[in-house]
Amino acid sequence: MDFDYGKPLDDGWRFHVGGFYRFGEGPRTVGYQAEDGGQIKGNITREFDSGYVRLNFKLLNDRAPVYLPVPIRVSGTTSAAHFSSLPSFDVLDGAMQSKYFRHDISVNRNGQAVSTDIADGYYSNSKAFGIEAAFDLAKDWKIEDKFRIASTSGRFVGPYPAEVNTASALATSIGGPGATLRYATGPRAGQVITDPASLNGNGLAVRTHLFNVTLDDLGNFANDLKLTKRFNSGNYGDTNVTLGYFKSQQMINQDWHWNTYLLEVKGKNAALLDVVNSLGQVVTQKGLVAYGEPAWKNCCVHSYKLKYDTDAPYLALGWQQGPINLDGSLRYDVASASGSYAGSTGTKIMDVNGDGVIEPPEQKVPIVDPASKRPVDYTVRYLSYSFGANYLLNPDLAVFGRISRGGRANAERVLFGGGIHADGSIAKEVAVNSVKQVEGGIKWRSSRASLFATLFHATTSVTDQDITSIVNRFTSSEYEADGLELEGSYNLHGFHLFGGLTYTHGTVTRADKNPQSVGYQINPRFMYQLTPAYHIGKLDFGLNFIGLSKFPSVGYGLDNPGYVQVNGFLNYVLEKGWSLSLSGNNLFNRIGITEIPNAGAGVPSTGATTARSINGRTINAALIYSF
Repeated sequence: MDFDYGKPLDDGWRFHVGGFYRFGEGPRTVGYQAEDGGQIKGNITREFDSGYVRLNFKLLNDRAPVYLPVPIRVSGTTSAAHFSSLPSFDVLDGAMQSKYFRHDISVNRNGQAVSTDIADGYYSNSKAFGIEAAFDLAKDWKIEDKFRIASTSGRFVGPYPAEVNTASALATSIGGPGATLRYATGPRAGQVITDPASLNGNGLAVRTHLFNVTLDDLGNFANDLKLTKRFNSGNYGDTNVTLGYFKSQQMINQDWHWNTYLLEVKGKNAALLDVVNSLGQVVTQKGLVAYGEPAWKNCCVHSYKLKYDTDAPYLALGWQQGPINLDGSLRYDVASASGSYAGSTGTKIMDVNGDGVIEPPEQKVPIVDPASKRPVDYTVRYLSYSFGANYLLNPDLAVFGRISRGGRANAERVLFGGGIHADGSIAKEVAVNSVKQVEGGIKWRSSRASLFATLFHATTSVTDQDITSIVNRFTSSEYEADGLELEGSYNLHGFHLFGGLTYTHGTVTRADKNPQSVGYQINPRFMYQLTPAYHIGKLDFGLNFIGLSKFPSVGYGLDNPGYVQVNGFLNYVLEKGWSLSLSGNNLFNRIGITEIPNAGAGVPSTGATTARSINGRTINAALIYSF
């Protein structure tokens, strides 16, 4: 349910409020009410002869499911892979979540057992308040300020398929030769699985890492103050000068405590599985294989208590005379980080569930070690710039060009793996990610049609971290991309057509961790969208096509097949403020692969891997009342 209300008040006052509330299972069969919550936000504005003051607020309390990659069938070859649904698991609407996999007990950074409802998914609890003002001053001066502060906390919890294999192979890897399986949850809890090879018609199980992160504090504030002066120089054109200062602070207080489970491959109402060794001993704990993620060497038992401050003065200049428009800007960022972080340095024996019995998973419990706490104390400085020009050839046609460089200071993604020195300072080579770009093109517009064409060349330098790796965690890479972007529209009476096409030739030019990937393609050659629509009387309807071409994984492994997603919409205005809206996404129920985590493994002998697909066909209907 969405609502939106706005009303002008007397004497220069205006009020607006909007929001939404939702509940239900969502577009995938998670088996429980996974969407639950809503948002309300609004503002009140007081207008004056020389400017305005606006107060705004937002209250958000919402839960939504975390959709990660899922088990999927793959056949063909690495260069011509074909993806389809597995028996009992429809990749278009199946989910790793299940009503028989709802609760998790883990150990927080204080060594205490905590219980999590997996239905929390993406849980956001945020209260935000802001104020902005803008006033014209004497002699063509203008002052503007925007301030916002937010108190934010929440959770991120979702099951990730770390390994899909035959159920018998996973049982052996967990319980040793001769291990057997039985249901741990659901209506058949305790029942022995006598024929794992026929389990759910696919014979598969999945070692599941439960991503479970408590977001204790993600509060932040930001303020942007700028002063603008306009100079009218007559025959020498008009000049605008802006001086500004941006200030922000971001808290990152997180507690990562993940666990490993064994789950049957079933897209709806999947049950957890227990493993029994050859001696008849249960080596799992109601489907829990291990606390932490031993398969990833317990990489992700982390604690962060950090604060990031940014101060950024900036200068912008704009000049126009006749058909010529020039602009340029400089921004100098000073980003400071402080706080501490810690991880697990081993395991300990702990009765996590408090039942008085030490079960096999409780013999090796990774816990954040307070003695391993390390400081964060560094400051990073970098300059960003942008310079552009536009020349109007005639009222309908212009050419333009721009050169720019932007940066972003790395934050918590560089903490583990050597990015931060013992004294809290940061390694120079991982401090800032940057993008340099040169672009130019043409803009044409008439009464019925328009076409924008842009040629571009971009170089991107990125240092990131593979948290699942034990050694050589950092990936320092550089990419180059050349391409053409087209955007156009056409209108004739009630018919409207809008479309866009991007051609990109992007390659890896440097890869410290995977040098064999240098020269390989990093993105689809073509990405496009097309929206034809028609308006007649009280009726609007149309289609939307979104697609991308096939592209390979970086350097090795499975190619990612392209796809086209077709959406549709219809809106009809009824009487007295009422209207009816109908929309459909992925009308032809097409599989569209957006991620292949284990692309490097090629086509496995089991015929099963993991991937993320767009959602299947969904239809939304809404009755709207405007007042």
